[in-house]
Amino acid sequence: MKLRTNHSLIRAHKVKALIAKAVAGLGFSSTGNSRIGSYQNGREQGLSLSLRCGIKYCWLAWAEARCSDSIVIYRCELDPMQSITEEAYQNGMYFTDEQAAADYIVDVIREVIA
Repeated sequence: MKLRTNHSLIRAHKVKALIAKAVAGLGFSSTGNSRIGSYQNGREQGLSLSLRCGIKYCWLAWAEARCSDSIVIYRCELDPMQSITEEAYQNGMYFTDEQAAADYIVDVIREVIA
C-alpha cells in the first residue's frame, strides 16, 4: 500500500523549507520565539507559523488555495486559536509559486523581529 500526502500539504512543506533556508542567515533564534503548526480549513491543508518578539505577535498560515493552484497566506495579529478571522480570510495574499510565498513570509518575519 502506498501512502499519499495531500498535494496542498506538500507545497506547504516546500514553502517551509525555503523559509528555513532564508532565515538561517538572519540570526533569528526560534527558541521560544516561533512555532510551526498545522493549518486546515476545508480543502486548504498546510502549515502555520506563530511568531513573537517582545510585544509583537503575528500568526501566518499558508496552503494551496482551495480555488486555484496559488499559495494562499493568511495573516492575523492575534492567535486565531481555532480558526482564522474573517478579516484574515478576506485579506488572504495569493502567490503563484512557493518562492514568492516564502519571500513574503520572510519579509513578515523581518518586520516582526525588527
